[in-house]
Amino acid sequence: MGEEMTSSGIGHVDLRVGVIMRRWPWIASLADAIETFRAELPGPDTLNVSFLGAVNLSKPHHLLDTVFGRIMEDARTAGLLTGLDINMQPADLATLDRYLTPLRDLQRSGLRINIHLGELFGARFSRHVLSRIIPTRIGHGVLLLDDAETVQLIREHQICLDMCPVSNTRLGAMLGS
Repeated sequence: MGEEMTSSGIGHVDLRVGVIMRRWPWIASLADAIETFRAELPGPDTLNVSFLGAVNLSKPHHLLDTVFGRIMEDARTAGLLTGLDINMQPADLATLDRYLTPLRDLQRSGLRINIHLGELFGARFSRHVLSRIIPTRIGHGVLLLDDAETVQLIREHQICLDMCPVSNTRLGAMLGS
């Protein structure tokens, strides 16, 4: 994969990785998985890779407690992550509130917070999330552009919008031309 990316002229990739490695029992930890993956990549002069811990706020609280506990308490894991990539639905707003303190603490410690917004749910939901935490990046964001208040907030905080036309089209957030 690394060779394909570098031969295509790609210089940087953010990889979203699970914090809990239940799916692959032969991988002892996220830190082991990242180190193994890094060992297989071409040198840093050809491809720069950042790892983002995947956090789905729709998961049960006991799993989220484990995820946040691992990131907050395991310096080896936290040191290998550039940030957290958060997915959520409107039903998860109480869960967001439950984990705001660790999210803000991690953000203050230097981890980027990426939140998927504006792909399936309207601006009201996004404004509600953004009133609680200001991410570094917003995944997708297509539907946010229809709301002047949200656009102003994005500009004011210089939030990067990660646009993925293929994904947005498949999700129905953007119609193909």
